[in-house]
Amino acid sequence: MVYGPVHGRLAQAGGKVCIMKRLLVLLVVLAGACLAGCGLVDSQQERKRRYKTIVQLQSRMIVDDWDYFWLADKPSYLSPWQVRGNK
Repeated sequence: MVYGPVHGRLAQAGGKVCIMKRLLVLLVVLAGACLAGCGLVDSQQERKRRYKTIVQLQSRMIVDDWDYFWLADKPSYLSPWQVRGNK
């Protein structure tokens, strides 16, 4: 018996078995990855901590935005005198 691409049936049968083995290994790996999970699920405590951090940061930013809106974040350049801070 000769194995190789030239002689039809034996080479084709061996190629099909090789493809089927690769497909089976791929399916086993994918099934293992799906069953194991990716670790993207947060616990309830982690979710609460993340939301609390977001709310704290946004509440700090709203104060800065409010000062920016009322132009209270820096001295006015329209004054003819040099304006300094509280020092």
